[in-house]
Order: sequence, then structure tokens, then C-alpha cells
Amino acid sequence: SLKKAFDDGFLSINYSTKVKSFEQAESQREYLTFNELQSLAKAECKYPVLKKAFLFACLTGLRKSDIRQLTWQQIQPYTNGRMFVTTRMQKTKEIVHNPISDEAYGLLGERGEGLIFEGFKDKMLQGPLQRWLTAAGITKKITFHCTRHSFGSLHVEMGTDMAVIQAYLGHKNITTTQIYSKIAAQQMCQVVDKITLKRKEA
Repeated sequence: SLKKAFDDGFLSINYSTKVKSFEQAESQREYLTFNELQSLAKAECKYPVLKKAFLFACLTGLRKSDIRQLTWQQIQPYTNGRMFVTTRMQKTKEIVHNPISDEAYGLLGERGEGLIFEGFKDKMLQGPLQRWLTAAGITKKITFHCTRHSFGSLHVEMGTDMAVIQAYLGHKNITTTQIYSKIAAQQMCQVVDKITLKRKEA
């Protein structure tokens, strides 16, 4: 409001530049481990389209909005034979072309026309999702957006270059991608003993 008043000539000073914004507390970002993801893939789910959409999002890092409107036309082979998915990033509005694994493509079943995840509804992300998670032995508070966190975090744990993860997730700023490095506590525990003051035995 202050900026608008300055722009419209009601104020001679832009007071909005003198107002400090509130610092937001860092939010807890839940994600699935490799074992949890595998358990989820094996567990029974009442809605096959929910299972297919959720697991595909874990393997590709796509947002729920992208999944909901994803069409077969957006998934096409590239010159090297690898399948690519083309989406417009919700936040940056940029178009990205990302390769997808054979496993991710295989989840989609027989190729058709129109929407890939037809029948996928938000109401499935309440009770049905939680019951599926429980059946897999997962007690964390997992939402659909956690699929994106899982993709980023698991790639960090595997040692994927941060710039590659940034490009895949469509982050404009690498600092957004680096949030996932904070989540990878498990990987940090595995490497913390690598640097030692003790002489290595021959």
C-alpha cells in the first residue's frame, strides 16, 4: 500500500523501503527415504491413480499442479530415445524439458490421449493417502508436496550435482535448491568419519 501510494504521487517518500519484513521461521520439510519409497511402492492403495501419480511425482519432482494437468502430449521421445516431459514451471513460468527414467514412464501404463492421471482428485490426498502411508508403515506427516522434497533430498544423498538438481526442479536461484542439502542428515552421518586425525593403516 505504501509503495502504491508513493507510485501514485500521494507520498513524497517511499516508506515501504524503510519497513523491514518479518523473518520467516524455516519450515520442517518432510521427505521419504529410499526404504520408505520402496515400501510405499509395494503397499496396496485403494486408488490406483493416486498411487501412480504420487510415485511418478517422487521419481520426477513434478508439482501436484503439473501432475493434475499432465497430458500424454507432454511426454515425448528425444533424439537419444529417452522420454522427456515438458512442463511450464508454476512459479517461474519457464518451460522445462526434463528426461524421465524408464521406470517412471513404465508407471504410466499404456500410452493414450488426453490427461494421464484422469480421475486424480484432491480428496484422495486426505484419508486415502494417509491410509496408504499407514499400510506402508510410514508414520511421518507426508503430503503430496513431499514428493518434490523427496526427489530433491534423495538426489542430494546420492551425490547428484546441486546445479543438476536445480535445473531439474526449475529453481531460478540455487539457494532454493540448497535447502535440500540441509535435509540430507543421513548422508552427513555417513561421511562425517571420513576425515580423521588417525594414521591410516597400510
